Amino acid sequence: MRLSTVYARFYKSFNFDHIRKATPHAQPKGDWEMFRDAWYPYVEVEFDSRITTIVGANESGKSHLLSAVEKAVSGIGFEQRDLCRYSPFFSVEREATSRDLLLKLGNVEPARLKDLREAIADGKEGYANALVEAINEQLERTSTSKSGGSRTVISR
Repeated sequence: MRLSTVYARFYKSFNFDHIRKATPHAQPKGDWEMFRDAWYPYVEVEFDSRITTIVGANESGKSHLLSAVEKAVSGIGFEQRDLCRYSPFFSVEREATSRDLLLKLGNVEPARLKDLREAIADGKEGYANALVEAINEQLERTSTSKSGGSRTVISR
């Protein structure tokens, strides 16, 4: 299993994809991109399976991207202070929702997918634990298939 895409909207420096929305004939990918009866496309950040680092200039959103991944993996939605300041919805009245952060996983084994679905049904804590366990298994396989000693383990 690997993280292939992060979808973020109204989160810190990721407001929504203004360019995609302004493109002639552009359409929502589904109802999940709608908010308050209007289309606000997610900012999509795709990850190449060969990438192991994130590099960018100061204030380019590296920490915001990693924070978005962490909050989406943990199942803990973002708080009011995490809303994009430039969002038309940034106010004390708007409820923050975890639906504004989504992850797309690739190479998920069928047995692991069943475990993740059951964990999601059990609640956020079960989902987060199952996802972290699955990622650690993938890291274990990757690190043992390559030469060398150190390995990375994700913990909650």
